[in-house]
Amino acid sequence: MTLMTSQLSRVIRAEVDRIDGTLSARIDGLDARLGRIETKVDDLDKELTNLAARFWRSQ
Repeated sequence: MTLMTSQLSRVIRAEVDRIDGTLSARIDGLDARLGRIETKVDDLDKELTNLAARFWRSQ
């Protein structure tokens, strides 16, 4: 019974470590994507600010 319990414990620990690694990699990927989106939104904001300044100054 002790042998079975220790083997099961090792298997569970290995699976949890594998899942943790997979989730960490996915979270890192999402973080990189969000960083790129944030950069694009910042660029778009600058462009819209420039367009608005040109439009209202020209009238």
